[in-house]
Order: sequence, then structure tokens, then C-alpha cells
Amino acid sequence: MKENKAKIIAVIGIFLILAGTVAGVFWAKGRNQKENKTSHQRTEAVTTTSRTEGTTKEIKKTKKAKKTKKAKPTTTEKKTTTVTTSKKKDKYKTDPTPEGKPAPKEPENTKVDTAKTYTCTIQIVCKTVLSHREDLKDGKEEIVPKDGVILKKTKVSFSKGQNAYDVLLKATREHKIHFESSNVPGYNTRYIEGIGNLYEKDCGELSGWMYQVNGWFPNYGCSRYEVKNGDTILWQYTCDLGEDIGGNNG
Repeated sequence: MKENKAKIIAVIGIFLILAGTVAGVFWAKGRNQKENKTSHQRTEAVTTTSRTEGTTKEIKKTKKAKKTKKAKPTTTEKKTTTVTTSKKKDKYKTDPTPEGKPAPKEPENTKVDTAKTYTCTIQIVCKTVLSHREDLKDGKEEIVPKDGVILKKTKVSFSKGQNAYDVLLKATREHKIHFESSNVPGYNTRYIEGIGNLYEKDCGELSGWMYQVNGWFPNYGCSRYEVKNGDTILWQYTCDLGEDIGGNNG
């Protein structure tokens, strides 16, 4: 009887040991599966985040790439346009006046105001002839002053709106100096043919009269230069189309 009881207890003990072992195995397996599942989920989360960030960056880059700037005209194009416009001549074939110099004024469009009187200075010389006497026409040497001065610096009054031709005409009349001119419609001005009996081509084929105002040779006729108060007008005789008197600086 005692032996049977001992056997039963032994069997129960073995059964409990086996049951515990099996339960431990199942518990360990369940834990491993849970950890693997959690690890897999984390990996997927990391991968998804990485892909999402990559996609976001690509989208931003694409948006930046779409931005385009409108092309602006270059400085060279602007300069070219300005130069082209500035080369135009007026209807009297006159080139544009240099910057800072007075533009020509048409005498028929200028009103003379005799109520306003100003003063300018005028001088008439033919000094270049002194070194080209051999080129003078017969009989002309006698009319050339020894110092080459036909009219020394003289003050002349004029009215507002009068031009360089008007001043020359007045000065020669007041001082009884021979003077002759002709009208040139194509240039809308008077052309000075002779002063003091010295005419164009009297001292070579390139000789004639030129005028200068305040050190500048206007590039248009004397009838189109409106005289201003205080102007200094110099009439000079050239023997070389202005080259001998600096008349090529207009």
C-alpha cells in the first residue's frame, strides 16, 4: 500500500515537471514573437519615415526648379538704342549739337523782343592770311590789315531773340565795314560771302569765313544761333576749311 502511494506521488511530480517545461517553452516562444513583431514594426516605421523625408526633399527641389526669372534687357542693348537715335540729323542736314551746347533756333520761329536789350562782344579777324599772302588773289593783299584785325573786340547791343547774323550785320554797319551775304534755304541760314572786301576763295580754294561763340564753333549757320547776353562772337577767316583756326571742334 505504501509502495503504491509513493509511485503515484512520483508520477504526479514528473507530470508537474513536464507541464512546467512545456509552459516555459510556450511562454518564451510567445515573447520572442512579440519582440520580433515590435522590431519589425519599428523597422517599417524607420523605413517609411526615411522614404517620406526623401520624397519631401525631392518635392521641394522640384518646386525650386520650376521658378524662373524673366530675362532683363542688357546694358549693351540700351546703349545701342541710344547711339542709333542720337545720329539723326534735322531737316536742314544739321548734326545733333554737342552736349551742353545750345541747339539751333529757326529765325522764322523766333520772336524778337525789342523791349529787352542785352550786350555781347564781337571781333572780326583774318590773321591766317598773313602767313598765306602768296595765295591771295591779285589786288587783295592791299585790303588785308597789317595785324589781321578788321574789327577789334567791340561791345554790341542787341534785342532778345536776335541771332549771330543780326549782330554781325549791325556791327559792320555801325563801323562802316564792307559786308556781303546770301541766303541758303537748304540750311535755313545766311551765308557770309565777304567781310572787309575779303571773300571766300580769295586766299585758296578752302578759304572763307567762320564764326565762333564762346570758344565753340557752332555746327549750324549764324542765322540759327540765338545770341545770349554776355556772348563773345569771333569771326575768323580760314585758309584751310577751319583746320588752321581750330574750326573742326564743333
